[in-house]
Amino acid sequence: MKQLLLIIVLLSIFETAKGQDNPNILLLIADDMGADVMPGYGIGNNLPSTPNLDALRESGVMFTNVWATPVCASTRATIMTGKYGINNGVPTVPGELSTDHTTIFSQLKEQTNNDYITCLVGKWHLGKNNDYDHPNEHGVDEYMGVLKSGVSDYYSWEKVENKQQETCNEYVTSYFTDYAINWINKQKQPWLMWLAHVTPHSPYQYPPEGTYSTNHTGSANMKKYLSMIENMDYEIGRLLENIPESVLENTVIIFVGDNGTPVNLVQGYSHGKGSLYEGGMHVPMLVSGKGVTLQNQFIDEQINVCDLFATMAHFSDESIGEKGGLYNSLSFKHLLSGEDGPVRKYNYMELGAKDGFPDDAYTIREAQYKMIQFLDTENTQELYDLKNDPYETNNLLSGTLTVDQQEKLKELETEANRIRTSWSCNDGILNGDEIAIDCGGDCGSCEVTNLPDFLHSEEFALFPNPFENHLTLNSFNGTSAVVIEVFNTSGKKIDQLEKSKTDSVIIKTEDYFPGIYLISVFHIESQTRKVYKLIKR
Repeated sequence: MKQLLLIIVLLSIFETAKGQDNPNILLLIADDMGADVMPGYGIGNNLPSTPNLDALRESGVMFTNVWATPVCASTRATIMTGKYGINNGVPTVPGELSTDHTTIFSQLKEQTNNDYITCLVGKWHLGKNNDYDHPNEHGVDEYMGVLKSGVSDYYSWEKVENKQQETCNEYVTSYFTDYAINWINKQKQPWLMWLAHVTPHSPYQYPPEGTYSTNHTGSANMKKYLSMIENMDYEIGRLLENIPESVLENTVIIFVGDNGTPVNLVQGYSHGKGSLYEGGMHVPMLVSGKGVTLQNQFIDEQINVCDLFATMAHFSDESIGEKGGLYNSLSFKHLLSGEDGPVRKYNYMELGAKDGFPDDAYTIREAQYKMIQFLDTENTQELYDLKNDPYETNNLLSGTLTVDQQEKLKELETEANRIRTSWSCNDGILNGDEIAIDCGGDCGSCEVTNLPDFLHSEEFALFPNPFENHLTLNSFNGTSAVVIEVFNTSGKKIDQLEKSKTDSVIIKTEDYFPGIYLISVFHIESQTRKVYKLIKR
């Protein structure tokens, strides 16, 4: 009996310590709120009062150069998977996120041996409106919210709870907050709360009295819009006040917008939501709490919302920091404490064609210049100097480019092509498909046309390159076994062969789709690995 009690006590101590190692994560998402309507960014001049968000900024950091996708569904898919829309299958709205992807909910569980419990409250918008199991199929332990793009009435809306839909007649932002408070305060292990508000998305309606100020100016919709942001700030304050201090001390708090402000309400910018201009993508982001040692600091490094995936995962797995990130997601955890680490040299975003939105297009920027490439019949292209023209009023391609600008345009074109067709040598992520990082070589031009047609090392030779229906691997030391793994550009292993004591191996590739592949060859006796980048015609 005493031994049993001792075991129970030890297990209890272990579980407590285990939970303390991993912080809670509170992700707060605003719907249709760009940086222009957020105090602190200096863009708009008709701003809401946000004392609780201001307090988060003062106790943590505000990121000044964050890109979300131009529309809501693709931002949610990008955060959830750590992949650009071209890689997660949701480049615009509407979109349905396949369960083939590993979401942040599943990632946290897998890397911590199920230490985390997860909940998503609010807007889903990543599947069919009647697919009540879809959030749970993506690793969410508990879901309550709206599967649609929003609500038609903030005071009477269709909620999905316990995989059933029913009408709720409580103000939606308040209801979401109450649910989040109750769920958080029941947990005994590290948690992820993804709280996706539908506010301040249309329809524009005044919130409950006493939760917003009444001195706004502008159009009728602008007054309501600003009031809805103030109500959200009020509810965020109420949420934080109802979480025990001991729990908050071990909680990372992230607030982010999901896309730019609607064009009829945007301030400063000439374009808004649904566009690849800054008004459609530049969103507010604040981070405070556990692991954030900087206070009231502004961070100007380029951030993509997909970087939230790796950053959240990094808090409970330091190996992610050693690799830089996962998929297209570069961790910025080191920036929260002022430490050195990789940062984005380029930021990339795309928008797919859907009714009501522009044709397919993508954009890429570096520290100063930004290119927008429209994939229309005329292949329209635009170039802006964001350092001197942050509101994108002067398309440099309307005039004559300087030599430096011509070089920058070519650089942006080349990098965007790498991102869209294979992978980037410049993203700082050790994700299994980069010659510069994974194979210890130089990044060089990264142009696939410059690849040799015969790849070899002291141990192996692999040819032809490009290949069609087969590859041949010759081993210069045929007395030992090798393990051959084939990966696509998303890092997914599509083939594996194990051969022992052979001088030559034929890899059949008839079923491979045309594109770029990584072939990893592991020599068991010498414990050495070589990785080759090849092209299937």
